[in-house]
Amino acid sequence: MGTENIIDEYLYAMREGGARQYLFSVYFNFPSSIGILEDDMKKNIKYYVRTSSLPESTYEDIVIPYPGYSFKMAGNRTYADWTVSLNVDKKNDVLKIFHDWHNMIYNPQEHTYSAPIQYMLNQNLWMLGPDLEPTSEYVLYAAWPKAIGNITMDYSSTELMSVDITFSYQYYMRRDSTTDAKFMV
Repeated sequence: MGTENIIDEYLYAMREGGARQYLFSVYFNFPSSIGILEDDMKKNIKYYVRTSSLPESTYEDIVIPYPGYSFKMAGNRTYADWTVSLNVDKKNDVLKIFHDWHNMIYNPQEHTYSAPIQYMLNQNLWMLGPDLEPTSEYVLYAAWPKAIGNITMDYSSTELMSVDITFSYQYYMRRDSTTDAKFMV
């Protein structure tokens, strides 16, 4: 009875297969004050996404001394930064959008900062099922591009240029997802 039963149980549990790494979609919300956004680029930037990940969420320990051992309980919850890798298009519009957003946060020529409410926007990450319909949605609240990564330029390569955009945000929440109008845009 041992091994065959365990294998059958595993095969039954995984009969629909597991989630695939390549079945995801990212929806970017951009500040309205970034004037260069053409409708096509705003709508199609999700197709330039190369990789993404769901950031780590961790609780810090609060250690309370107790005779004989340390009692640990949950403290502050912290969220790791969110990084998205994007392919760069031929006209560099992907770069222009994120550099304009960066310059909107702080304009180095005018030495002015924008109010956080102007540059912090919710971002959406969907996990998709095999039918390409959303199964879960993760909303990263009050996100903003913290870093625009370096871009490798190499005469010996034929690879597409890519750039990593790292976002800072307040927290994220998961929602069960049904087909959402924003997802279909």
